[in-house]
Amino acid sequence: MDALIAPKTYRVFAHRPGFMIRRLHQIHLALFAVAPGVVGVTPVQYSILTVALAQPVLDQAPLANEVGVDHTTMADVLARLERRGLVCRGPVAGDARLRLVHATVAGRRLLSRMDRHAPTAVSPDSKPPTPHIVRMGWSVRQ
Repeated sequence: MDALIAPKTYRVFAHRPGFMIRRLHQIHLALFAVAPGVVGVTPVQYSILTVALAQPVLDQAPLANEVGVDHTTMADVLARLERRGLVCRGPVAGDARLRLVHATVAGRRLLSRMDRHAPTAVSPDSKPPTPHIVRMGWSVRQ
């Protein structure tokens, strides 16, 4: 339970799905940030790399739909991933408006390293890695 939320208040909030979903998302972000193998990559960037590797013939718009982000966010995140050399975007012959997204060798290596560590980061047997995550409500996961 969050140290800033009184137990009585928490019992009320714990029955509200929206509150629990938000807390679960916060815990997910905290776990992702401290997971082994994660090097300056956000969950959205990880998702984009995963889909770009699995479906290398996707344009930015369908990729945004697959990942669940809006098109503006997708363009911004792809620009950052491209500057880091993790993805490349290329035009489609016959349609200059489309740009296919591909994971680069560096992007594939990073994804592979992260994927090796993913099972341990979300294992039901894993322990809270930091007191901060305990304060964020690790008990919600159990």
